[in-house]
Amino acid sequence: MFAAAWFAAAGLTGCAGPGGSPSSEPDYRTPSAALPQDARVAPAFAVTPQQRVQAGELLRDEGQLDAALNEFNRVLASNPQMVAAHVGVGTVRHKQEQYQEAKQSFARATELDAGRFDARYLLGLMQQVLGETGEAIASYRQALAIDPDDAGGHRDLATAYLQIGRADLAVPHAEAAVRLRPDGQAAWCNLAATYSLERRYAEALNAYRTATELGELDAPVLLGLGDTHLKLNHIRRAVNTLNELVRRFPSGLAFERLGYAMFRTGDFRAANRAYRTALDYTPEATAALNGLGACLLTEYARQRDRRDQTSLREALKLWRRSVQLDNSQDAIVDLLSRYDLPG
Repeated sequence: MFAAAWFAAAGLTGCAGPGGSPSSEPDYRTPSAALPQDARVAPAFAVTPQQRVQAGELLRDEGQLDAALNEFNRVLASNPQMVAAHVGVGTVRHKQEQYQEAKQSFARATELDAGRFDARYLLGLMQQVLGETGEAIASYRQALAIDPDDAGGHRDLATAYLQIGRADLAVPHAEAAVRLRPDGQAAWCNLAATYSLERRYAEALNAYRTATELGELDAPVLLGLGDTHLKLNHIRRAVNTLNELVRRFPSGLAFERLGYAMFRTGDFRAANRAYRTALDYTPEATAALNGLGACLLTEYARQRDRRDQTSLREALKLWRRSVQLDNSQDAIVDLLSRYDLPG
């Protein structure tokens, strides 16, 4: 049905009869010998490669990925240097999560047309997905040299810089992304994370607030917002944000952050519960092991009669486990050296 509709829209459903009306029957009044040679051997109509690419794009956008891929490959069979068809194959492979194949298609497109923005940008996107962050940065920079005003290119280049620990290089691109697309929630979230890593917490909070106005926040953004409140010592706001996080997106990390926030409020019982829930999700999370140990040590220290060492012994057990998992924790090693008990 789709193909018929598309061919009809393209005006390719039949030959035109008298007066331009479609006719399903050939006009036998004209002897074939009187027709031009090409007309006697050519099909009634021909679909151009450009039209077939357009059909593939429509099929892809409707989710008919195999049919779309077939259209693009049919173009490439006769037109192997058609850039739009290579890009089309790449976009289908991307949707199919075949990232290596998608990267190869986009790379071929950039070889054929070095000045095509979408091919260069999508090549960077696939490189980033595949963990080739340095190559992705180069591709994004080349894409932005072609189109300096593409918000998505700036946003994703900023993300790539964050992945290599260069928040300072990410800042101008994260800022450019929101300037070019002020209604882009993802761009504002990215800018907030960038500011936070640069310890510009007040600016990060403002960016998170703008993102909140543009729609519901997902788990990573709620987590970042909660951490930003903690950095600014907005403890109650952090607790509220992290409670929403564990309600909507429960996870070990979410409960660990909530445990830390509750510890900061002085509600050690609530912190204890949150940390234990975190460990139910992720038994080897060192932050949760350390936090629960801190709760138990506090409980022990607040006892009038410290002959009951149950809490202390559990805390030490948790910290030993944490150091076994990560022996670079000097602060925890120091605690063990000060409080460790025989047996």
